[in-house]
Amino acid sequence: MDRTRPGVAAAVAVARAHGLTVTAAEVLDDGPVLVVRLHPAPVLAHVPQRLSAAPPAVRTQLTREVELVGALHRAGAPVVPPSPELPPGPHLRDGHWVSFWTDVPVDGSWEPTTADASAALAELATALTCQGPDLPLLGPARHDVPRGLAGLSGVAHLLGDGDADAVREQAAGLLEFAAAPGVATVPLHGDPHPARLVPAAGRLLWTGFGDACSGPAEWDLVPLHWLDRWSGTDVVAAHHRPDPDVLRRCSRLKALHLIAEAVLAPGTYDEAPGHGAHLRTMVDVLLERR
Repeated sequence: MDRTRPGVAAAVAVARAHGLTVTAAEVLDDGPVLVVRLHPAPVLAHVPQRLSAAPPAVRTQLTREVELVGALHRAGAPVVPPSPELPPGPHLRDGHWVSFWTDVPVDGSWEPTTADASAALAELATALTCQGPDLPLLGPARHDVPRGLAGLSGVAHLLGDGDADAVREQAAGLLEFAAAPGVATVPLHGDPHPARLVPAAGRLLWTGFGDACSGPAEWDLVPLHWLDRWSGTDVVAAHHRPDPDVLRRCSRLKALHLIAEAVLAPGTYDEAPGHGAHLRTMVDVLLERR
């Protein structure tokens, strides 16, 4: 059976229950968040597919995302807004959480680059500072890492000899940093990179605020910093002035968080070699081998 079918059915059911006419549902992305276009209305449904938290925590996270992006949109920030066609949610239907977003017309001739993301992040950072509500201090990492470490033995066979123990050894100091970074903190997108940008009407709009939190500004620079390192570019320096030590710590903490997410994600990693490779890459970043 198509694994997206239950999530699509939940999105369609919620939309119709709120009076939206849905004649067809088109899957646009079958990643950690299932993205479904609901025809004919200009509405996208987002259905998280890798939930590792209890329902109240998921509701809190998704509500925070909808409220934050709504506030940013009302202030004129470059974001894909929640849908005005029906209550954006989040809604719980048949075990699936659903939120609804505007299906903005996309400029297919423009594929956002790392340089685009670096420039766009500078604009977003200003908007977040002005509009961002209280956000949990590095919340996703502080929430997921301890639980991910508890299940690390389940994927140890995918790592190199002794790597699981090395991950555990490094975690304590990084969790201390997450709880008390010792530097100024600001509202953050949480996971900005070029794939989170939607080119529309000559402007790049940010989406994917599910990991929004507060923390050092360097936390939001980590994905772009990695792309710089792996491609030999230097686009971060064109628009930002990160503290090298804080950026290094944030990079290692981000890698640790992604390791935890991999452990917590449902499914068997042996059945998806790409996931195993991703896991090993993040271990290499954490242990500074890459």
